[in-house]
Amino acid sequence: MGGYKGEWSFGLALTNMGSKVSYTRDNVVKDFIPINMGLGSALRLDLDQYNSLTFALDFNKLMIPTPIAAQIKDDNGNDVPNPEYDCCPKKNSRLQREITFFWNARIFRRCAGWI
Repeated sequence: MGGYKGEWSFGLALTNMGSKVSYTRDNVVKDFIPINMGLGSALRLDLDQYNSLTFALDFNKLMIPTPIAAQIKDDNGNDVPNPEYDCCPKKNSRLQREITFFWNARIFRRCAGWI
């Protein structure tokens, strides 16, 4: 390329593959591991014995399901409530447990004199 010796390389990577994991002790709610797919290419040009120049391009895609939006656009472009969105978390849901954990942790830190 332009009189320079070069090397073209490319690659595909799937990382963080595996089953769902639980971040709490009760193991009731399991979350997706953030699986990532990457596709990239690079061109290295050897300018001389001691110097080289590399051009690289990389694309990444997070491969986990997208959360359901609370509002969606109608045909006129107006925001309307999404009928598939569950506005009220079920009793003992993950969100409720996380809020409870946060609240209890704050109370514990305050009682311990950390706040």
